[in-house]
Amino acid sequence: MGSADRGDEELVEGLSFGSALRALRSSRGVSLGQLAKIVNYSKSHLSRVETGHKLATESLARACDETLHSGDLLAGLLGPVDGRRGRVSALSQLPRSVPDFVGRAPALRWLDRTGRGAGACGAVLIDGPAGVGKSAAAVHWAQRVSREFPHGVLFADLRGFSSEGEPADPNDVLRDFIAALGGPVEAEPVHHTRLSATYRSLLVGRRVLVVLDNAVTAEQVRPLLPAAPGCFVVITSRCRMSGLTARDGVARLTLPRLSESESLALLAKTARRRPETGTAAELVRRCGYLPLAIRIAAEDTEAWRRAPLDGRDAVPDPATTMRAVLSWSYSKLSVAAAAAFRGIAGRRPAGGVFTLSSAREWLGTSRDTAAELLDLLTGLHLVDLLEPGLFQVDTIVAAYATELSLVAGPTVLSMVGRPGEPGPPSGRADGWTGNDQARTPARLRRGRGLAACPGAGDTGS
Repeated sequence: MGSADRGDEELVEGLSFGSALRALRSSRGVSLGQLAKIVNYSKSHLSRVETGHKLATESLARACDETLHSGDLLAGLLGPVDGRRGRVSALSQLPRSVPDFVGRAPALRWLDRTGRGAGACGAVLIDGPAGVGKSAAAVHWAQRVSREFPHGVLFADLRGFSSEGEPADPNDVLRDFIAALGGPVEAEPVHHTRLSATYRSLLVGRRVLVVLDNAVTAEQVRPLLPAAPGCFVVITSRCRMSGLTARDGVARLTLPRLSESESLALLAKTARRRPETGTAAELVRRCGYLPLAIRIAAEDTEAWRRAPLDGRDAVPDPATTMRAVLSWSYSKLSVAAAAAFRGIAGRRPAGGVFTLSSAREWLGTSRDTAAELLDLLTGLHLVDLLEPGLFQVDTIVAAYATELSLVAGPTVLSMVGRPGEPGPPSGRADGWTGNDQARTPARLRRGRGLAACPGAGDTGS
């Protein structure tokens, strides 16, 4: 069966099956009665399909495609079928969108241009610092355009930066996706290449939106990328994952911090007691214009000023304390990168802006080594790259680094190895001794320590 031409794709973009059938039929000058005779269905049946009062079968869709010379366009608009009930099943795995979402107009417009009406399977990566709202932006956009993907929306939290143990195994995600698409789920262990082949086969002829949230490596994402035209993937991560852009052609959008006006609007929507204008402006600045930090501060602005890294509950939610959220990034650093983070971010100058030369002096290392370490830190968005050789650390990150420095002691890079070396077997990114940990408050202890963020240097090789 041939593929539809671009004009037909544009003609039916965003339409339901019935509306698309009517549009294609009218564009060919074929009456409903003529079509009914050719495909051997009654005129009343086709009329009810076009008006949405009756669901089309795959055989009808393919018969109409053949008659109207529209490739597999109509067949591709069929939803996944629930064989037990003989009807199209709803496939919408998106989580709830935040009700007080603000701003992000440029990012949403970019996603609209990149993700809507794509003739070939496309994918985008939204990266950015912890708490900047990557997941919120992805889910908000996906909710807004979900009707344009008639076969549904798949969603998976890949747990790349999380308190919930190890990152998600792509095989487990593939099994979940295959089951959601109505495919066979094999109980025995199967290599991910076989699962990926099944997953991609199920997506052929379907228009599905896939949201892969909180990824940590390109290797975790690649098996989950569809190959079917008409599907689209949105990935979020704190890592740049350069390999996805270099090898897989994934477009990247680095989500910026909110503007001051957007930050003030978010604070006004979420604050229990709205602070005065001058106080509010200072508050959002100290929050680094990060949506998560602003939401936490809005719960109790006075308490937040005293302890900006803490949560507001007696039993803190790990997902809503900046200390915990930042620790998930810090735990991915190598020994040297962790030491550099403490040595650089903990010395935050006025305004948080510093140069490569300043970093080299603070760390007592060569210019090349300092540049390599900063590349690892900017790859995880713990440090912002303003322009080549010019960097910035925000207030929240600096407070976290200072807190770590008080426990870990002076930064001496010559003692902690090369920039990309993994952390010690103990799993602590800074090499604390057991006595150090025993003297440390539980809230400052981190979990597993890994090598530097794979996404920072991943070339896809």
